[in-house]
Amino acid sequence: MDDDLALQEIDKGIVLLWKNFEFFITGERKDSRFLILSNCHPQFKSFLAIRATTKTEPYEKSINIVREFIIIPPNSEKPLPAKSAIDIGRIEMLDWVKIKPLWGNEVKVIGSVSKEFIDQFDKLVNTSRTIRRDWKAWVLNSKKYKTS
Repeated sequence: MDDDLALQEIDKGIVLLWKNFEFFITGERKDSRFLILSNCHPQFKSFLAIRATTKTEPYEKSINIVREFIIIPPNSEKPLPAKSAIDIGRIEMLDWVKIKPLWGNEVKVIGSVSKEFIDQFDKLVNTSRTIRRDWKAWVLNSKKYKTS
């Protein structure tokens, strides 16, 4: 696929399925879903994203530290059918150079979250006390939602 066409598919609000994603610390491989939070950075060809986790139990316990996350109920967002947590503390920068060789095979777009979810997430980012300022601006200044 043409580089520019593939990059146009990646936009704020879409969800990527990354088959056999390798976890940096453990080396474990697992199919993972990433919520894209930003448009492509023109200079670095990167995106901000969060890997959705279905291990929501730790997020549902009450603790006294700053934790900024959203729990997505099952079947409320099509590309995230299982109950999932989206945690601002786990934002990653995905580099297009690393994704490009996997595009269309191990990494592909599987859908978009709703505009309502993006609005809810942007409110959380806007009031965040933990996200880097440059990343906060990047998320909030990215297009709200790609309509198709």
